[in-house]
Amino acid sequence: MGAEQIHPIYSMANIFLIVEGETEEQFYKNQLVQAYRLPDGSYNHYFTVRLIPNKRGNYSRSGSGGQASYDSCIDIVKRFLRQATHCELVVLILDYYGLHHTFKNHLSSQQIDLKQKIEAVQERLERDINSPKFKFRLQVHEFEAYLFSDPAIVVSHFGKTEKLDELKAVLAAFDNNPELINDNIETAPSKRLKTLFPEFRKTSDGLLIAQKTGVPTIRKKCLYFNELCNLFDEVGA
Repeated sequence: MGAEQIHPIYSMANIFLIVEGETEEQFYKNQLVQAYRLPDGSYNHYFTVRLIPNKRGNYSRSGSGGQASYDSCIDIVKRFLRQATHCELVVLILDYYGLHHTFKNHLSSQQIDLKQKIEAVQERLERDINSPKFKFRLQVHEFEAYLFSDPAIVVSHFGKTEKLDELKAVLAAFDNNPELINDNIETAPSKRLKTLFPEFRKTSDGLLIAQKTGVPTIRKKCLYFNELCNLFDEVGA
């Protein structure tokens, strides 16, 4: 892992994560879990990570099943809650901009900024699920946004230090906030990385860059990811 490890004082908790992509699944199952590992090799928490099924009931997006609607998501979460009776915390993690439109049809013109919208969407689902152990957390865009947390690590990974200024320029255009990097479907974080580094592969390179960057650094640079990790910090504190 890059940077320092996270070692707050915990009592052991079982945490169940529901994520929406195979890269995210591997990141949370391996790298996030390692960030909560103690020097003696034991773990603060026990994490279970599962892919959310798409609307066809498949546990993978490879079948082009499409996004789950809001009502379908409620059914899916409740099913997972029944499976996770031993867990103290169950968290659904989705991309805000990738959500099915039915997640956002209650938003009003009063919720004008991104933070208000994200909070409103999260609160609505938590209220409708109505379980004290359930939390809904949104990452703004795709997982690859986290890879912009330390541009020097990205260019070093590809052996192309001459690209550092270009990568920093992308980050600077979004107030140095990796989670805000996107303009449209063609300028998503993964598309930007692919443009700068044609050899970029989402799963292999993305996970390695995230590992080299380290969870603590990503937490410092990415507000919403840090808020997600705060849930883990608090559940066993």
